[in-house]
Amino acid sequence: MSDFSIRQLWPKSGLNGQPRLLIKCPLFPHPGPLPQGEGTRDPAHRTNGRTRLLQARRSVLPLPWGEGREEVKGAFVQSAAALLAKRFLATQTPWGRFRLKFHFLLRRFRWRWLVRGASLIKRAFDIFGSLLLLTLLSPLMLLIALLVKLEDGGSVIFAQIRVGKFGREFKFYKFRSMCLNAEARLKELLSRNHHAEGVTFKVKDDPRITRVGKWLRKYSLDELPQLYNVLIGDMSLVGPRPPVPREVALYSLEDRRRLCTIPGLTCFWQIEGRCEIDFSGQVRLDVEYIERQSFWLDLQILLKTPAAVLSARGAC
Repeated sequence: MSDFSIRQLWPKSGLNGQPRLLIKCPLFPHPGPLPQGEGTRDPAHRTNGRTRLLQARRSVLPLPWGEGREEVKGAFVQSAAALLAKRFLATQTPWGRFRLKFHFLLRRFRWRWLVRGASLIKRAFDIFGSLLLLTLLSPLMLLIALLVKLEDGGSVIFAQIRVGKFGREFKFYKFRSMCLNAEARLKELLSRNHHAEGVTFKVKDDPRITRVGKWLRKYSLDELPQLYNVLIGDMSLVGPRPPVPREVALYSLEDRRRLCTIPGLTCFWQIEGRCEIDFSGQVRLDVEYIERQSFWLDLQILLKTPAAVLSARGAC
């Protein structure tokens, strides 16, 4: 004889016409079905001991027609009843309730790790990498700061507002590579924009760039202060380059896809041509990175970046 006896009740009115299954376990006898909407909390239907009624809805599953139909249906109902009884029995003791709670907490942790684990690893790697590079490159950065200061006596660090993930603005730092009135002279150079689409602005042999600045830009050394942006969480080591608000105002809906992740120091188009790639090509490569991003892909891009920088290909 089966451990569980199953009675099918076919109510005249039910949810989508689905039959209700009343699963009666020999360990938990019950005099009859529960009243609608009350459940086992109705005092009139409570009995002494461990008497309970397990109630479940049967899912609408495609079952085979023919000889195997009843066997498949019986096996499905039997397994569902066994699982319900097992879970119910576990709640009857403090140890069982603790095990169930721990089980659900573990499942919740696994789910959160699947969703957020990659971003946590990326952030930890950014903190470790930026601290290491700032420590190792600090003598070079001090030398660059001295050269920039000696050339024209102006400020060493150039701070600019850039747009990050989901449009959040932040202060972006780099070594100053242009003359002091560079922003004021921008309008007179717009007609010489190297990028025909007009969203990004790049000029070959920009007259605003200083002598030290040309050397810094050729090898991207002016970007070293952005390691501080990485350390404080505004940027990442790998990610699309952060645009200025003027450029974002010209973005189409497709272009805004590149704002779906945290910006970075280097990415695909920095190792495949830099300024030689037009704006639409930059967006395409940034979106490709967003769709494929992983810890191992970040490592591959970081390993290819020094060679791309030293080759000075596409520098402007």
